[in-house]
Amino acid sequence: MRIGLFHSLLLIFGLLAGHVWARPSSPPHDFHVSVTQINCNAQTQSVEITIKLFTDDMEQSIKSQGGGDLRLGDAREAANADQLLLEYLRNRFALLLDGKPAVMAWVGKEVEVDALWCYLEVPNIAHISSMEITSRILTEIFEDQANVVHISCGEQNKSMFLSKISLSERVSL
Repeated sequence: MRIGLFHSLLLIFGLLAGHVWARPSSPPHDFHVSVTQINCNAQTQSVEITIKLFTDDMEQSIKSQGGGDLRLGDAREAANADQLLLEYLRNRFALLLDGKPAVMAWVGKEVEVDALWCYLEVPNIAHISSMEITSRILTEIFEDQANVVHISCGEQNKSMFLSKISLSERVSL
C-alpha cells in the first residue's frame, strides 16, 4: 500500500509541478512539497544533492526564523541569501553515509518564477553502502509538507517519501 500511495503522489506531483511551476507569477499553492535528488558521482567521488522547492515557502520559513526578506531571484536579493539557505538546509536536511554525518557544501542555487533549486555536495566519498536521510524541510510551517527523495548510487535507484510523520529513512546501497 505504501508504494502504491508513493507512486500515486509522485504522479500527481509530476503533473501538477509542471503546471504550477511554469506560471509567470507566484500564486498561493494548495500543496507543499520538495523534491530532492541525491546522486553518487563515482568520477568525482562525491555525493551531489539537488533540492527543488517552492521559493515563497522557503522565503516564508527563513523570514519566520528571523532571517529577513530574502527576495530570491530579485535584483534586491539579500546579500546573505546563500548563507541563510545553506544554514537552513544543514539544520533541516541531514545525511548519514555509512552511519557517519555528512557535511554538505554549498554549490549554488537557481531561482525560477516560483521554484528554487539548491545544489549541495559532499566531497571525498569513494564508496557508500548505506545512507540515512532525514528531511524536515518546511515541516516547521506546513503540517502537510511532503519531502520526496530520489537516490541514484551506481546501479541502485531508490525513492522515499518523508513527512512530518516520518522524517527519516535508511537505505542500503
